[in-house]
Amino acid sequence: MYNNMRYFALCLLVIVCIALGTAFFDKPPSKRKSWDYSQFIQQVEKGNVASVKISQDRKVALVEPKTSDSVIVNLKDDPTLISKLTSKGVDISILP
Repeated sequence: MYNNMRYFALCLLVIVCIALGTAFFDKPPSKRKSWDYSQFIQQVEKGNVASVKISQDRKVALVEPKTSDSVIVNLKDDPTLISKLTSKGVDISILP
């Protein structure tokens, strides 16, 4: 009888640990914030952008603002973009 109670308590403890583990660690990924292109350029001109990682096809950028979390931007075909970024001291890299 004592062994059955101990086995039941152990099983209950394992179930509680699994439930707590999934409750704390199995959170859905947070939705990444995005800016439209004009908002991105405004932030660059204000000096609020620390770095930009541009996709190889130059259609999407991962922007690291100086004061908040990273942001996704759909880029336009703007031949002056690189010069705008470098003039404001933004660190530029190309994603592999």
